[in-house]
Amino acid sequence: MLVSRPLMAQRVATPPGLEEQIAAALHIECYRIGNCAAVVTREDIADKRAEERDYRWHVALSHSQRMPTQDEINIARELVPDDIHFCLPFPHSGFQPKEGLSVHLWEIKDGNLTEQWEYDSVVSRDPEQPSPQPASDQQGDRPA
Repeated sequence: MLVSRPLMAQRVATPPGLEEQIAAALHIECYRIGNCAAVVTREDIADKRAEERDYRWHVALSHSQRMPTQDEINIARELVPDDIHFCLPFPHSGFQPKEGLSVHLWEIKDGNLTEQWEYDSVVSRDPEQPSPQPASDQQGDRPA
């Protein structure tokens, strides 16, 4: 009889060369989640010419034969601070990832979006909550 064990993240050694590959990272940790590999980093996404750095959390989760499941993504999300908001970007249709079957969670700093997410989580518990007023975007709004 097969007994399934609950999924959990297990810290593993950082593969040789990974730190050099992600030279702009402040933080690198590697994990196994079931049959998935997870890499948690805090990377500088600012233009190299910018005076200020912009470090963001990034979680890369991959499997050799399939896309990671929602349960695996949820466990990977628990590897970073809970108060950080993440998105799961979908690249353009012609994009071919070099890692194969992977998903990437990126920290976002969009004030309007994070406020809406927080409102949505409250409304799911209390539908009588008033709608939030748009906040000014900390990173600068795009013209419509």
